[in-house]
Amino acid sequence: MPPNKWPESSVKGKPRGKWTDLSFLDIACRINHIHGTYGIYEAQISFVICGSDYSRWTGYAFVDTGFNDYCRSSEDHADEEEDEDEEEEEDDDDGDDWGVLNEDPVAFDGVGQKVGVTEPMFNPRHYFLYIVDSRMKQVLQEWTYLVRTAENCVGRCRAEHPFTLSDSGSCGGPKDVRSAIDWTVQAVDLLCLLRGVLSKTLKAWERFDGSNGDINYFLDVGDIATIRLEGIRESFEELMDLDQNLSHLQESCRESKNILELRMSLEGNRLNLESNRLNFESHALNRRSHELTYQARLLHRDSHQVSLDTNRVALANHKTAQLGFWMTQILAPLAIVIAIFGMQQEIFHFNRNLRSFVFAVIASILLVWLIIFILDMAVRYSWLKRCSASFNRLLFKRIKDEGQLPHPG
Repeated sequence: MPPNKWPESSVKGKPRGKWTDLSFLDIACRINHIHGTYGIYEAQISFVICGSDYSRWTGYAFVDTGFNDYCRSSEDHADEEEDEDEEEEEDDDDGDDWGVLNEDPVAFDGVGQKVGVTEPMFNPRHYFLYIVDSRMKQVLQEWTYLVRTAENCVGRCRAEHPFTLSDSGSCGGPKDVRSAIDWTVQAVDLLCLLRGVLSKTLKAWERFDGSNGDINYFLDVGDIATIRLEGIRESFEELMDLDQNLSHLQESCRESKNILELRMSLEGNRLNLESNRLNFESHALNRRSHELTYQARLLHRDSHQVSLDTNRVALANHKTAQLGFWMTQILAPLAIVIAIFGMQQEIFHFNRNLRSFVFAVIASILLVWLIIFILDMAVRYSWLKRCSASFNRLLFKRIKDEGQLPHPG
């Protein structure tokens, strides 16, 4: 029944907790054209007969109205028109009250197939078996529908989630497997609940039908009682078959749950192995990167050492060149002066003495320095001249570009 039609907090003293939500089964239903979700309600009826003899006895029936009130309110109103037509036909009868199907309020409470009596039952034991037989047929009908619905839902779930079975070719992500596990756990809990309730009913019948049970009280009441007892026994045998179906279904769901948990565990192990493999590869890459970094550091150190050696050699060459340069500036004028002073034929007329020799050496050195200075200035002047020419060309080009612009006005 739809959840919005469930009892709010209690129904005539019965708590709302007696309803079990079956929304996870996703059963499509329609009650009074209202789409909703199924639920199950644990209801019961108690029936007792007390009296002094066959002519003085009274039967009491206590029915759980929390379920029956809703079911009566959920009947299709189209049936009311049919009932009205039947009442009109009954009014047109010749007044024979025993020819009309009189509803027995104990055997029929407005739910299921109507049960009537055409003649009174004076034997209380006959009437008790009659009520039990009628009510057990209703109970069997409800249990049959409930078990068939559970079987269909479990079968549909298996069809929608093939990886719940031990099929190596099936596939499903961890999220789908987790969803299937949650559904299976709810199904197992529901089946445990159903078997618990049904087992209580079957145990009550076993005690009643035992060798020392209360069934012995009805063995001497005639063939009618025997027929009723056989009908009751058949109902309970069918309930036992339904209990076996629930047992097989429960065992199947538990196996599916174990398989799903194993699948989840295997999936977790696979993910862990994959993570370990990636970590190992990452560690190998890090180690390789560390080795390359170490080799790069070695190469950098060698390169730095080579640079130091190159700088050292360059510094030595610079010192050598500088020394050679200064030696050239000093020794070359000295050699020239010595050569001039050692010539036999005089080119320049001067006195050849120590004073003139020193003066000539100093003059030669100064002359060499002057020549070097002039050459250096010539090089610098050439560089400045080239820079000046480039600047003049750039300036001339800019002036020319500005001259080509249109004048305003």
